[in-house]
Amino acid sequence: MSQDGTTRRVYFEPAGRVHSAHRELMRYPPPGYEFVMTDNLWDRAMKVAVMSDVALFGFSIVLSKLLPVALLKALLEKVFRTPPGEASLTYAYNHPVFREEPWVVNVEWVNMLAGFDMKHLRRFAGVFQRSFASENCKRILTWCEPARQSILRNLDCRQFEEKIEVVPLAVHSKQFARTPNEDRVRLLFVGSANTLKGFGTRWLPSAFAYDFYTKGGQEVLEAFVRLKGRYPKLQLVMRARVPPAVRRRFEAVPGIKFIDEILSWQELEGEFTSADIFLFPCHQVTPWGVILDAMSYGLPVVTTDVFGNSELVEDGKTGFLVKPSEAVPYYNDCEAFVPSLVTPRRGEFLKAVQHVDPRVVDDLVAKTRLLVEDEELRRRLGNAGRREVDRGKHSIKARNKQLKAIFDEAIGEP
Repeated sequence: MSQDGTTRRVYFEPAGRVHSAHRELMRYPPPGYEFVMTDNLWDRAMKVAVMSDVALFGFSIVLSKLLPVALLKALLEKVFRTPPGEASLTYAYNHPVFREEPWVVNVEWVNMLAGFDMKHLRRFAGVFQRSFASENCKRILTWCEPARQSILRNLDCRQFEEKIEVVPLAVHSKQFARTPNEDRVRLLFVGSANTLKGFGTRWLPSAFAYDFYTKGGQEVLEAFVRLKGRYPKLQLVMRARVPPAVRRRFEAVPGIKFIDEILSWQELEGEFTSADIFLFPCHQVTPWGVILDAMSYGLPVVTTDVFGNSELVEDGKTGFLVKPSEAVPYYNDCEAFVPSLVTPRRGEFLKAVQHVDPRVVDDLVAKTRLLVEDEELRRRLGNAGRREVDRGKHSIKARNKQLKAIFDEAIGEP
């Protein structure tokens, strides 16, 4: 609580729908603070728009090529949205605030300030620079050093560089009982089972790339086939919307369990607690915490050394890092530290991730074999990962200590 014993309220203003990572933030706020949201006509209209976007599957990507959607939303909210009167501070996600109030902003990558297209960021760079340099903007937060660099390298930050701060991702510590594994080893891959099966995937088959291909699902399946020949009792759980053609290729392989329906949190926890190793050889950015979720359940993680993953997984201590593909253009050449998925190279990127790089599979197989063959290694790396979430830099306690200092300074709390 504050010096006078009251709880300060922070108005949470997302750029789009509320993600599970936002849920972690709102459920576990810094001491003395709580997050609040509004529910007026504008909010309900935005929820309808967001659900329409999900139903159309990819509409926002198309729209963002034409308009700076996040910026326009922020400008409209200056007129149509008013924070609750009791809020001391606004916490915006991926967009500036143009109202007259103290605010901090969390930025995934610099392009998200405008939407998904970098050309809008370049066109309106001056707008963002002035808003960040304003007295009302107290801090610009992001989740990893590459994301911070994307801001520094693509905006003129001379008037607000000292405001930019990395706040590492965090998830809450889990209390669970691990399911006995007897004499088998189970691998787990979690993409997203929330991709709609009907309209979107029928008309936009490349939409699978956002879930399955960009997160390394195909590499996991290829690696499992090779590992299964050496370890007959090995199992794999794939929680993802697997493209039908890919699924047909692997359905006959024994030991694979495909899950493409939406799971409750309790059901998903059951998959984490019955697994032994978490595989996530992704080609995309990962600012949502699925890697940390796996660590919180004591699982060693094998992931790709791209973007901010090396800040989540310490190679040889909490898991293993796999060499990135030489065939995938992870970053655009023109915009430093900006993922190609949101640049003119997007088409090239999506095409590349749909073709398996044998080098990635070789490395994935080699790192996974170490864990399959050594139960003590699995336990040691898994326990080290869980400690990072329980009380290390990715713990709620560490994150909230940092956020509390930021919020206190923003509202002038001594």
